[in-house]
Amino acid sequence: MVISLAPGVRVGFRGNPVVLVPGRDPLIVDVDTHDFLLRVVNEHSSALDLAAGDHETARSIQLLVDHGVLAGEPADRTMRLQAYAPSLSDLYVRRDSYLLQMLFRGATAVTGRLVASMATVCLGLTMLLIASAYAIWGLPVTSTMGTVLDRPGTTVLLVFVVQVGRLLLHESGHYAVAAQCGDRPPVGCGLYLSGPALYVNLSYLESEPVSTRLRGDLAGLAIDGYLIAVLTLAYLWHPSGLAAIVLLSLCTVALVSLRPTEKSDGYWALRDAMGARAVSATWASPRALLAAMRAPETEVRRFARVLVAIYTVLSVVALCSLPRWLFGAYRAVIDANPGSLAVIVLAGVAYPTTMVVALVAVRRHRRRVA
Repeated sequence: MVISLAPGVRVGFRGNPVVLVPGRDPLIVDVDTHDFLLRVVNEHSSALDLAAGDHETARSIQLLVDHGVLAGEPADRTMRLQAYAPSLSDLYVRRDSYLLQMLFRGATAVTGRLVASMATVCLGLTMLLIASAYAIWGLPVTSTMGTVLDRPGTTVLLVFVVQVGRLLLHESGHYAVAAQCGDRPPVGCGLYLSGPALYVNLSYLESEPVSTRLRGDLAGLAIDGYLIAVLTLAYLWHPSGLAAIVLLSLCTVALVSLRPTEKSDGYWALRDAMGARAVSATWASPRALLAAMRAPETEVRRFARVLVAIYTVLSVVALCSLPRWLFGAYRAVIDANPGSLAVIVLAGVAYPTTMVVALVAVRRHRRRVA
């Protein structure tokens, strides 16, 4: 009996038991099934002598066919499939955009060179961490916050425009890595719990080696690092309050994407680096995270424990830097015109309001799907 992979199916390299079926979420398979699928890939087809009346094999055949992995009547040992379990930190509502895809494709002429190798990605990350450390511990707090209070409208508008530009460059970095691997991934706008965002679907990279997946995970942050490094040098050359607040906002958003405690760039990179392919536990699913810390699989257990350790370290670092910024902000507020606080308060209320709206939309979407 001759069998083969179904059209468009991709199987991960050895040690990466992921299967990509067009139009479906990535599947994690057991070692025996993965070895079998790799054999099918290497031989392009496989002739198997099926044991007559083997009900276990028959169930495996039907399972593989039902999931669209193989064409024909495949058979091997019992298959175990596991899809990525969703949580509140996932992207729930999204709409692809051909216009954004064209924009990212054009930007790869520049961003593609900055993420062409793991060395250039690591360089961008290093610059990001150095610039962020300076922004957190070196920027003058009182004068920086004073700028926000003196010119709130200008500051909010400037930060918004710069963040939109950063987001476009960030996502084009992810797109560039996928394009270098021969893919033109879907891109568009989506809705997370934290609010609206852009996205690039990197499912195509799931079957690539670890180094390529890590490069795809971290490419956006590397682009952030190059951009922030240029702005840091510009600020050091000519310090100003507006430049300081823009630099601080860019570093803050980049560090939020880097932390691996939610499903963002840092999370996917840590997951790929540790081989925890099917782990979906984050701060948004504490029960799953605690359960993963006691999981029988070594990779899952190690990943969950490292995740908790990193979360603890980040919390300590945040608490250490918080008094400096709170004291500086307090002094800036004392010296500011009370009327200037209105715009800042409105901007502060907008973010949690957006989160509430996103949460309501996510719950409605989940009920419709159910």
